[in-house]
Amino acid sequence: MKKMVHSIVSILCVGILLLAGCSNNQSNGNANNATNQPKTEIVVALTSEPDGGFDPVLGYAAYGSPLIQSTLLDLNEEAEITKDLATDYTVSEDGKTWTFSLREDVKFTDNEPLTAEDVVFTYESAKNSGSTVDLVQMKSVKALNDYTVEFTLMQPQSTFLFTTASIGIVPKHAYSSSYGQNPIGSGPYKVLEYKQGQQVIFVKNEDYYGTKGNFEKVTVLFMSEDQAFAAAKSGQVDVAQTNQTYAKETVNAMDLQKFQTVDNRGISFITIPSGSEINGHPAGNDVTSQLEIRQAINLALNREALVTDALEGFGRAAYSNVDHLPWWNENTVITQNVDKAKQILSNAGWKDTDNDGILEKNRLKAQFDLYYNAGDGARQALVNAVTQQLKEIGIHVNPIGGSWDDIERGMYANPVLFGWGNRNPMELYYLYHSKNIGFDWYNTNAYKNEAVDQALDKALISGDMADWKKAQEPLIEDLPWAWLVNVDHLYFVNEKLSLGNQPIHPHSHALDVLCNLEEWSWKSE
Repeated sequence: MKKMVHSIVSILCVGILLLAGCSNNQSNGNANNATNQPKTEIVVALTSEPDGGFDPVLGYAAYGSPLIQSTLLDLNEEAEITKDLATDYTVSEDGKTWTFSLREDVKFTDNEPLTAEDVVFTYESAKNSGSTVDLVQMKSVKALNDYTVEFTLMQPQSTFLFTTASIGIVPKHAYSSSYGQNPIGSGPYKVLEYKQGQQVIFVKNEDYYGTKGNFEKVTVLFMSEDQAFAAAKSGQVDVAQTNQTYAKETVNAMDLQKFQTVDNRGISFITIPSGSEINGHPAGNDVTSQLEIRQAINLALNREALVTDALEGFGRAAYSNVDHLPWWNENTVITQNVDKAKQILSNAGWKDTDNDGILEKNRLKAQFDLYYNAGDGARQALVNAVTQQLKEIGIHVNPIGGSWDDIERGMYANPVLFGWGNRNPMELYYLYHSKNIGFDWYNTNAYKNEAVDQALDKALISGDMADWKKAQEPLIEDLPWAWLVNVDHLYFVNEKLSLGNQPIHPHSHALDVLCNLEEWSWKSE
């Protein structure tokens, strides 16, 4: 505790310096408090910012809502599709042609109208950018008239709906390489000022066609977790992103709020034996490629204890990468059973013949290296906890912390503690379909099951939740992953501030909490 207090004191000056530019805002806020009047301006401290600024073409808001740009469609708090720019859409019988009708009353914040040409420009630019935007299957896009857009896909893809809910529309007439630093959009808020690495100031877009925000000005400060906590303690911010360590502290006039996520952590198991290569790297693992090892591990793990021990209680057990989303198969839930895990291993011929606490079979030890990102304390804690739990069933884990470059070189031959989570069923397709072996960071397990491939292909065409759930059935037996926990996203929030109905947050990306900023409000007395 003394060390924590010393840290807070030592960085407090830094936090104050960063907040100096907001002193007028804070004075107004304090005055409002003194007269019990609702605030019109608030300050938010976040621990990360968008890579490359606020440019949807380069992947900004690919996992969530862009806030300052409009999207064709949107997702509500239940991850259900709703309309935004699009007033209607149709899909051809073969599932390849998508036609969207657009609102005709939308203007960018420079007062220029948003038309179909802007949509075409955005999607073509995003596809050609090589960013994280999922437009691999888009063959072409064209404007049929000023307010009608037609997309042609190379093959049917029902998840295209979710893609259109994450790509903000940029203005063709005002787009440049510096757009991410000076964005022009048509969303509920607009950027007044952006200083990369320091802060962004949002102001309400009075011409927005939808629900207008309650706050005239929202200043977002980009800070370390230590600085954000210090700013919260000193009363300089209304919202402060925090971590499991600080979450147990008390902050005057602020409540700790935790939001459920699909920000999961899981161990990828290599499902093929050693002796091959993928993308020029060694591939295969003789231990984890054996089904009984993966089954035993999944049965032996006490996921609730992992939440308690590694996450300080701020999370929940995870059994897939899509827990509690509409397409989740609840049969993926695993009940811990250590005795059954031991029996499975014994029946498969794993014995501790030399009494070293590690099982062996045909001279092969039940042991493997487990890679994790050394810069993430929570991941290290999870790996250490897993290591201790698996000792009970005679499996030895050797934790190896490293950089992402280190992990990339070894991820086809060694289990890795990864983080995933997206409000798009397409992630199931990327993680488990055999065609994605060696593609980016997906399916590093080298997992291949024809039944899974066929089911995922069907789900991709139909979009039926039942089909997505069916695709997960073989995974219950094959267990190419041991999913561990979903990490709560934690914030200290002014006790008078409501953050609205927060949707399930995706895997830790910048600005998640601001996705419904137009719903935020100051509570009446």
